[in-house]
Amino acid sequence: MGPTSFIVAPLPNHLFTRDTSCWVYDGVAINSMRKEARRRETINYEAIYNYLPRFQDPSIKKWCNGNEAGPATVEGGDVLVIGNGAVLVGMSERTTPAGVERMARRLFGNSEVKQVIALDMAKERAQMHLDTVMTQADYGVFTKYAGMGMVESMTLTSDGEGGIKVADPRSSGHAQGHRTRTWPGRYQGPDSSDGRPRGRTRTVERRFQRPRWRPRRCPRLRGATSPPTTS
Repeated sequence: MGPTSFIVAPLPNHLFTRDTSCWVYDGVAINSMRKEARRRETINYEAIYNYLPRFQDPSIKKWCNGNEAGPATVEGGDVLVIGNGAVLVGMSERTTPAGVERMARRLFGNSEVKQVIALDMAKERAQMHLDTVMTQADYGVFTKYAGMGMVESMTLTSDGEGGIKVADPRSSGHAQGHRTRTWPGRYQGPDSSDGRPRGRTRTVERRFQRPRWRPRRCPRLRGATSPPTTS
C-alpha cells in the first residue's frame, strides 16, 4: 500500500446528501440507492438516524429505513414536498415504481400526507432526478427544464384500509385525457421489501400534465436545452 492509497474505497458522491436521505413532513426517509457505487452511503445514514441521540425522538418517523428496501429504491432528489399534504415524486432512472408505492403506504398510514403524485419521467441520465429538471419557486409556480416535455402522472391516495387507490376521473368531471394502466409497483404484502410482484393487479389513472413553465415569460431562459448536471 502506497502513501496515497485508500484503506477504504472513497465515496465521492456522498456530498449529494439529499439523495441518501430526505425529510418528508414529520419524518425521514433513509433511502436505498439504485446505483451500486452509492449504496454504501446509506449505511452511514442508517448509523446516524438510528443511533445518534438527537434523532431518537419518538416523534420522528421513518418512512424508509435504508437498505432494507432492497430494489424498491427511492432517491431524495426525486422527492418534492409541495405542501397541503401532497408529495411529488419522480419515477426516474433512480426511483422505481415499487419504491414509490412502498413510501406512499407508510406516508398514508402515519403522516399528514394525503396524496402522492408520481411523475413517469424519462429513464436517462439527463433527467437523473426530479429536482434537476423541476423546481418549485412559489405556491403553484414551478420552473421546468424544457427538455422534460409533457409527462404522465399517477395520483395515489389511501383507501383507508392500508391500501392505495386512485379516484375515478369520471367522478371529478375530468374524464377526458385520462388513461388507465396497471400500477407496476406491486408487492406481496402491504409493506414488503423484496420488490417481487403480487399475483393480483391494480389499475390506476394516468393523466397528461400540462407544462407549467412557459419560456415566453422568462426571456432569459429561452433556448435552455440542458439541465444542471449532477452525479
